[in-house]
Amino acid sequence: MLAILPGTWLTALDVQSEPLYLLLTVSCLLALTHPRSSRAWLLAGACCGLALITRTVGVSLLAVFLFKWWRDGRHSGFAPVVAALGPAVSWMALRAVFGFAASYTDGTHQLLRGSLAKIVAGIEMNTSALAAYGVRSFDLAGHLYAQIVLAGLVLCAIFECARRAWRGEADALYVVQPPRRSRCSPC
Repeated sequence: MLAILPGTWLTALDVQSEPLYLLLTVSCLLALTHPRSSRAWLLAGACCGLALITRTVGVSLLAVFLFKWWRDGRHSGFAPVVAALGPAVSWMALRAVFGFAASYTDGTHQLLRGSLAKIVAGIEMNTSALAAYGVRSFDLAGHLYAQIVLAGLVLCAIFECARRAWRGEADALYVVQPPRRSRCSPC
């Protein structure tokens, strides 16, 4: 998929590119799908850490990685966590030492400090853009058959994502947070 998208060739040379972030994210999630060894956990952590400094949204991948490590991978030691946090911590330390004024990681701080209304507005704007231009990514004319086929694929994807999120799979947790179960009964 990355190889055939024209945008990959236009933006992949920049460290802050979406294709690079997508590649690192998919690599991390793939390693987390079947983490059978400490090496797989280390690979997932390294990909997560690099994704974190590539795009601000890497914070959500870091949250999923840490959750999965805490639940399933603590036997692998703390090296994967260091690999996941190391690049961002190193960049922030380097930035502080050399006095770099602005950084792409400032977006992470703004995201964490942002108001709920701004976050919701951003989600709504991106959802609207996806609805408006999603079909055009596959069919420039926007034919009805393309809309029907894509709607069917989206429904299948939503069903599979919900099923995997219920099982606690990392890739589905990255897409959507499942509801938390309360340990106490309502009064």
